[in-house]
Amino acid sequence: MNSYSESDILHIARKLVFSSTSLSCGEKMTAVSPDGSTRRFWRLCHTEAKKRFIVTAPLAASHAELAEAEAAWKIGEHLYEKGCAVPQIHGCHRESGTVVFEDLGDVRLQDIVIGASSKKTVLSYYKKVLDSLLHLQTAGGECFDNSCCWDSPVFDVRLMRQKESDYFLNAFWVDFLGKTPPEGITAEFDYIAAEASRAEAGFFLHRDFQSRNIMAVDGKQGLEFRFIDFQGGCKGPLAYDVASLLLDPYCALERDMQNQLKEYYHAQLEKKYPEEARNFEHNYRYLALQRNMQIIGAFAFLFRVRKKIFFKDFLRPALGSLLVQLEDNSLRGTLPLLHGMTVEGLESLHAVLGES
Repeated sequence: MNSYSESDILHIARKLVFSSTSLSCGEKMTAVSPDGSTRRFWRLCHTEAKKRFIVTAPLAASHAELAEAEAAWKIGEHLYEKGCAVPQIHGCHRESGTVVFEDLGDVRLQDIVIGASSKKTVLSYYKKVLDSLLHLQTAGGECFDNSCCWDSPVFDVRLMRQKESDYFLNAFWVDFLGKTPPEGITAEFDYIAAEASRAEAGFFLHRDFQSRNIMAVDGKQGLEFRFIDFQGGCKGPLAYDVASLLLDPYCALERDMQNQLKEYYHAQLEKKYPEEARNFEHNYRYLALQRNMQIIGAFAFLFRVRKKIFFKDFLRPALGSLLVQLEDNSLRGTLPLLHGMTVEGLESLHAVLGES
């Protein structure tokens, strides 16, 4: 396993984008802070040529990290060729896992939603995002070779149980709260995953489609949105990424706005893919539970283990969102153990986080 220094990465990136390894006077590479990723990020600027790139590389060139980098490269090239709203990839160095992307700037969907002047404006942003998402899912799913997926080639029951409900149980309930799993909870998790797996899984699934992975850029027809951090993508169902976007605790959309946007997406789906629209509501219900459990597990792990304080403030909104779902008329009383864990988890956060 090789380790590449920052100067090594700069040398590699220059060769990929400028066909040269020599430093010019108008060139600068500065570190960019990631959210939950262990990967390293830099912005490479060439002021004379007025060009900017985002350079990523793993901490160490282990087998798993190189597989993730290769997935980012191959998935990104496929999506870009399909006309999806993703950055162009300018090169990949397979030995180090260095990938060079088009720089989309620093403005995220989260930033402009927080600063929006009205709900009408927020709805217009999200409708644009959902239109581009549907294209990503459908065009991106066409001829997609999922052998390049590094985590899982398909979103299936195994992934839902291991990477989502078990993540919630172990990272949040056991490790973060220090509690014992209630007897019978695995049966509820099995039921949720079984219901969620009824959805057709032949589309492209981003798997982390939330407002901090959606960049706002100036386009030919005004504000446009582009999607990043797709290296965990695989074949999967439509409703999961929709749920990821609407339940996103970073923006914490009001419930009626979530419903309006879900109805908007469903209407677009009915026009283009009526067969998929038929069972969308059922699929969304259970895939939303899966996504919400994954979010809570991830936030607990990133805060407790990786000491990323940023995620602390979003645990409560994520748990609150899960509780709202479980108390919806369509689910009320069907998952009593998970409901009890969610209520108890919310009550326990004060003590665990040291809140007054």
